[in-house]
Amino acid sequence: MKCAKCGSELPDKVSYCPYCGQKISKYMARAFYPRFIWGIVISFLIVVALLGGMTFYSYYQNTHLPSFIGLTSKAAIVLTQKYGLPYRIVTDTSNYEKDTVFEQSHSKGTPVDSVDELVLTVSLGPPVAVPDVTNLDEQYAISELSSSGFSVGEIEYVYSSTVDKGKIVKTIPEATELTTPGAQITLQVSKGEKIILPDLEGESFEKAKDVLLELGLLVAQDKEYSDTIPEGCVVRIKPYSYAFEEGDEVTVFVSLGKGTTVPKVTNKTEQEAIDELHQAGFYNISVIYEETIQDSVSGYEGKVTRQSLTGKANLTDAIELSVEKPFVDIRKVNFSVNYVGGVDVTISFKNTGNKVINYINVEMAYYNRVGDPARCDIYDTHIMTLNYTGPLDVGEQQDAYWDATIYNSATACLWPKKITLIFQDGERQTIHNNTYWYSSDYAGGSPKN
Repeated sequence: MKCAKCGSELPDKVSYCPYCGQKISKYMARAFYPRFIWGIVISFLIVVALLGGMTFYSYYQNTHLPSFIGLTSKAAIVLTQKYGLPYRIVTDTSNYEKDTVFEQSHSKGTPVDSVDELVLTVSLGPPVAVPDVTNLDEQYAISELSSSGFSVGEIEYVYSSTVDKGKIVKTIPEATELTTPGAQITLQVSKGEKIILPDLEGESFEKAKDVLLELGLLVAQDKEYSDTIPEGCVVRIKPYSYAFEEGDEVTVFVSLGKGTTVPKVTNKTEQEAIDELHQAGFYNISVIYEETIQDSVSGYEGKVTRQSLTGKANLTDAIELSVEKPFVDIRKVNFSVNYVGGVDVTISFKNTGNKVINYINVEMAYYNRVGDPARCDIYDTHIMTLNYTGPLDVGEQQDAYWDATIYNSATACLWPKKITLIFQDGERQTIHNNTYWYSSDYAGGSPKN
């Protein structure tokens, strides 16, 4: 029990308070007791209120956005991760210190669960002005921009009537314009003034050349026939363009006059082609012979596969014809089976070309009476190579003989499939032949390969 006056703890069975002298009555204890109880209750309620407030504050802090303004980008990212927020960083110039967040897409206090993506804008620092590099040389301008913290992006070359070739016409962004620190700057470099070609058609080549050189162009010459432009005058200029730059090359085509149309003689025989060209007035003609693939080497007349001139030409111009023509004519192929089953062969060759033939190699295929391969009893093949050694002069005809070329007594047909000529000058010609020779009892039709 305590003293109602001073609140001191009283010993048992006392009538007066030993501390303040207050008389103790049985009602004192009863009066003090309720106040004591209320004190405890009030204290408890205060503690509960404090704890509740702290819990609410902690809950609010964890479920609502804080302010990111003023944080570095690294600190802001760590904080978004703490809240489990999807985020995106964008940059822009501002008066905030570089790498500092100065704007957030959702304000402080926004419930976290309502934020789909938090966009944080990070400062690049205050905007800076682009230095003026107009009329500077390209390399010097690049150096000047680099020293100011900028990088050079695209370099565009444009015509300019006011800025010399190789110097800066303008920048993008333009000079003195405020932009992001370290931004890429596009340079426009002068190509000089456009060179517009005058109409030089019909002028003499010398006059046209002087005009073009005066404009700063390089001049080449070519010639062609024209039905309308006199000989020696300009027909056209190539490339055809609206504008040129100094140092560009142009080709001036000068007229050779009307010329004469060259007849088209491809796919004609050699003699037909020559006759037609002579009729048109062209006599400067040469012939070269190509490797040939044909149906027969017996009496075959070669065809023209290419001519060096077409269109218009001067009557004195040289024309070269390429003719597909065999240089050898097989006049006959005789064969017989001797008493031991060997096949003896005779071939009559004639040199129909204009070069001496040193060697003729014939790939010969052998067949029986029904057109099946007649395989050699010794070598187990139905194809043999027969080699002839010349020389065989131009226009000369000789018979070549081989005994026992294969051993197969059922042989009834011979097919010289491929003939290779080796000339005295070392060149070669290959002839593919589809003509075959057979005995009177042959009934096989076209032989099988």
